[in-house]
Amino acid sequence: MKKTIRLKKFKVQLLFTFLAVFLMTACSSNETVDIEDVEEYAEITDEVETGAHGLPLIHLTEEARDIVLEDFDYLAYEILQNAATRGVFYRRFEITLEEYLEILREHIEDMEPVQTVATILLGEHWEEMPTDDPLYLAAEYLTSLLFWALTIDTGNLGHFGPQIRELYIEMFHGNSVIFDDPERAEFTGDIRNTERLLSYFNEPATLRLYNVDPSEFDLTLDLSDMGLEIENNVTTQIIEADRIAYVSIESFVNSPSFDNEILFPFFEEVQDFEHLIIDIRGNGGGWPHYVTDSIVGMLIEESLEFRFVEAFAGGERALRTLEYTLLENILGATSEDMMPIRGFMEENELIYFNDDDLEFLQYVSSFHLLIEPDENSIPFAGEIWLLIDGSSGSASEFLALLSIYSGFATVVGEPSAGVTGVATTFVSLPNTGVLFRIDTSSLLDAQGRSVEEHGVIPDIIIDSGSCALETVLDLIQ
Repeated sequence: MKKTIRLKKFKVQLLFTFLAVFLMTACSSNETVDIEDVEEYAEITDEVETGAHGLPLIHLTEEARDIVLEDFDYLAYEILQNAATRGVFYRRFEITLEEYLEILREHIEDMEPVQTVATILLGEHWEEMPTDDPLYLAAEYLTSLLFWALTIDTGNLGHFGPQIRELYIEMFHGNSVIFDDPERAEFTGDIRNTERLLSYFNEPATLRLYNVDPSEFDLTLDLSDMGLEIENNVTTQIIEADRIAYVSIESFVNSPSFDNEILFPFFEEVQDFEHLIIDIRGNGGGWPHYVTDSIVGMLIEESLEFRFVEAFAGGERALRTLEYTLLENILGATSEDMMPIRGFMEENELIYFNDDDLEFLQYVSSFHLLIEPDENSIPFAGEIWLLIDGSSGSASEFLALLSIYSGFATVVGEPSAGVTGVATTFVSLPNTGVLFRIDTSSLLDAQGRSVEEHGVIPDIIIDSGSCALETVLDLIQ
């Protein structure tokens, strides 16, 4: 009998993770499968070519297996050196990350088939896997294995996961941060971060796998308005005339200017209301500047300050991400000098910090973000309420934390997903060229809790089965 890794839970929203790969995105919740399920793969016979849910299987050849093992060992080392969530992983699943990776390695050694992720993304465009190219076969196998095991079955811990080749080709080729687009004239962020991102691609194996021509690299692109154009991403409602307004934003991966066509007129219409409810329950994240520019910057009259602390592992890649983080580039946040985490704990009362994490978390850095009102801002003088739940992740958690610690809004709901990932790195695997994303920092709240482990704790926590919107309306009444 053969076995295959299967999909236990899948949400369409998770695909947004890959669409906003260079920024803070995540689309998962804290509801994950038990780690023991990883070893209970759906059984199939040698003759059957599909696994659970009818997905085609990838069968390794011996030559492809050797390639996969070499790249997997390379990646496992980088994960264990640089991932900031090793302690969270153990406490969540009661197995160490080292032990879990060893399970996956045994799966490769035994040449167990894996359901291909390509069919999820390509649907009817799926073509039979070419087995005569061991590198291609190895890349597809490793991408799918890592996707099911480290993105799906572990609840997308942080932003762990391979960057799916088909989506790179479809989305990024010709119109993104990597390739030239004549319609985008200026780059709005600091060129250092773009150079750093491009460096992950500029490896021979990755250039080949993702079909990238380095001569097309362009560092002059405008990132300020990238994104999708999903209809009905923003919905608005007047709950009570002249008093209570409501807006729901399903995702922050949409183009800000596209959604601003709805947001800004609505903000103007309700500017003098007493209450504004912003609902980001189920919002898995997206562009951080959507949060600061289209929401916070538009609704404030005076500058707003937000300070937060990131804890880093001691690996070389993790320390390199300390040099320049995404928020420094995208939002203009400033960071203080890195310092040993033990010294920081002595100076600050981090009563909820888990001391077990001192085994691999070695440094901290404090960040300061100053958000200025937009020049065309529509200041809201009433009270702002922010609704979150266990599926609010990444940029949504950034908005929730910002709201709590700056006083921008009162946060109501359930603890969030725990996939913030302010600092991140990508590992280019030497043979297959697969890019794998690792969050290298753990965001700490004011009491030292890891947001990746506990989520953002709302100002007002609702009981299980309660509705955050009803809670807020009751509080208002």
